[in-house]
Amino acid sequence: TVFDLMSLWGFGPNPKKGFPKKEEIENVLSHSGWEKIILSDNGIQKQNPKTKLDLNAIAKGYGVDEVFHFLQLKGCTDLFVEIGGEVQCSGRNQRNKYWSIGIENPSGGNKSNQIFAAIVYSDGGAVATSGNYRNFVDVNGEILGHIINPKTGFPLQTNVLSVTVLSNSCMVADAWATALMVMDYETGLKKVTENPNIKAVWILDKKDGSRHIARSVDTKIDDSIYEIIR
Repeated sequence: TVFDLMSLWGFGPNPKKGFPKKEEIENVLSHSGWEKIILSDNGIQKQNPKTKLDLNAIAKGYGVDEVFHFLQLKGCTDLFVEIGGEVQCSGRNQRNKYWSIGIENPSGGNKSNQIFAAIVYSDGGAVATSGNYRNFVDVNGEILGHIINPKTGFPLQTNVLSVTVLSNSCMVADAWATALMVMDYETGLKKVTENPNIKAVWILDKKDGSRHIARSVDTKIDDSIYEIIR
């Protein structure tokens, strides 16, 4: 329900320019929130007519799942489907090895010109990443990321640079990646640990300026580029 909040901060199809006023944010928050939506088996009902849904957090993942399942029905077994960085794969690649899925370095490369912070190796499952380092706007010289806190209405300020989620469904992984970006690392780790259907990898910005990788459980991942927080 953050569609109008995204527009207010300069994102989306109808972005506004400049910092929004406090009154504008409060007005949009009055018709935002999951409790404004009633879901049923055959439809969606809005409690407030001004409420708008933003499905960007699941759209790419949903698209990946649909293409993946279509190809499975056609008899394909070794698959790698990717839309906008979100991935669903099965089987092996043409060299008969695990598929390699890169987790992008938020800084765009370090001293060794490494584009990826880590590599996930998989022979089945979905991988989706959410981060603030790609989609942002410059408002009067201040860089604002596109992840908006739905409770405060302001862009998120966090040391979590990106979250990568592994699941059996790319739509689920996509949704969780965005949700975990809004949480601090400790809260997110607790949520992931409680959910047997997902695994996660965080890239964190530490106070000393260094970057670290944290992960919920052991996965087929090469993270030798960064120190691991267990």
